[in-house]
Amino acid sequence: MTARPAQVALLEKAHGLPAVISRCTQAIEERIRLLYSDETAAIVTALLLGNQSKISPETRARFSLSGTAHILSVSGSHVGIIAALVMVILGFVRHRWLKFFIFTVAVSTFILLSGMQPSALRAGLMAVLGMLGYTWQRRIYALNIVSLSVVILLLSQPTLIYSAGFQMSVVSVAGISIFYAPFRTFLLSLLPFQSSSIEFIASSLALTFAASVSVSPLVAYYFSTFSVVSPLANLFVVPLMSLGMVFGMLSIVVVPINVGIATTYSAATAWCIRMADAVNRWSVELPASYVHAPELALLLSILVSSALLLVLMSQSRRQAAFRVIMSSISLFFIILIADVQPSVSRLIPRTNVAVSAIPFQKDSTLILITDRKPHLYPFGDAALEEFIIKLPDSAIVGIRGNSSEWISVQVRAQRPSVRVFNYPKSLENRVLAVQGDVTVYEARGQYQMLVRAVELQGVGALQLKFEQLKQRLASE
Repeated sequence: MTARPAQVALLEKAHGLPAVISRCTQAIEERIRLLYSDETAAIVTALLLGNQSKISPETRARFSLSGTAHILSVSGSHVGIIAALVMVILGFVRHRWLKFFIFTVAVSTFILLSGMQPSALRAGLMAVLGMLGYTWQRRIYALNIVSLSVVILLLSQPTLIYSAGFQMSVVSVAGISIFYAPFRTFLLSLLPFQSSSIEFIASSLALTFAASVSVSPLVAYYFSTFSVVSPLANLFVVPLMSLGMVFGMLSIVVVPINVGIATTYSAATAWCIRMADAVNRWSVELPASYVHAPELALLLSILVSSALLLVLMSQSRRQAAFRVIMSSISLFFIILIADVQPSVSRLIPRTNVAVSAIPFQKDSTLILITDRKPHLYPFGDAALEEFIIKLPDSAIVGIRGNSSEWISVQVRAQRPSVRVFNYPKSLENRVLAVQGDVTVYEARGQYQMLVRAVELQGVGALQLKFEQLKQRLASE
């Protein structure tokens, strides 16, 4: 949220644990700024502290479309890395309960510093419960640990059930607990020989597929994106970013001891991040690498996840080949019969302006902004500006009115690639007439004509004449 400085009063300074956490976080951020360039520092800050606010929209979009965005937020994988490092460091401690105490404090400290993200809370509690079972010398069942962690967290904080991050975290780790072992067995059975490298690749693929088939429909439901290249991208990006996270932590710890060694670690971190970003660039540029449309993404994610689950649970190569053929044929006919069309528009209710977001072409979103009152004093809208700036697609903004023009100026200042044009009077009433967060179908014809005009004429300081546009489209 935002507020004017004159409307804010500082009642008291932070004290106790929040103040300590704040000071520690600021100290870590200072060291990150000292060691890394701006773009790399933004990603390192996200990896270590869970703060993604400084990551550029372009980088965020690449990670999202490649299906690797989870690595940018503090999630189960990050807590797992921390837990593994702590276990290695505590290898010399023979007293089991002392080891459990130090382990719990270390994992809890990381979760506190990273902002107590729902997925991190789940992973941290699972790690502590697993360590408790190890300390008691009891056999550990992953699915039981997952279930107990979910029950404890929901009893302590019931609203977590509405958190998309918590839902995806639980579903993905439950999928890994259930499907990892059979997937790994099947993948190893396809190979004529075995080796440590082959087993590592099979294990990595099994882990990625087990998480993907579980969480892909949920991701498509919330974010309207289905990444086809996600298993391939995760196979390379996750190890690179995990290694970068380890080097990043070492660089922060070593700074007070020796700046030269810290710089070496930071260079290794930057290399890992660059390689991961290069993999994402390459993967999202592949043909049909992802689907970004609400209805189609959800349908495809459900169908593809079901087909993968069916194939990877096969008992033999012949059965797998038969299931691949049948799944492919079924997918083709289901999509053909469904004939899913992307949404024409969705409205974004605002106070001073009416806003309609229209999917258009590939990787482009058309945003129509209209002042609710003629000659309105130019009010800004920080939330709307941030929404447009952080759009994963390239943005084309149509404006009509003083406030809409002011908003477009603020957006262009932060994201110069956004294209802005004045759209015709004939569409103003259509945009203003519909209220609420609903899909607009009755204005489809006019929207399609507007989109077609943008395709034909380009976007600049463009005034569209609606009658001429209709005649041109009719003649074509």
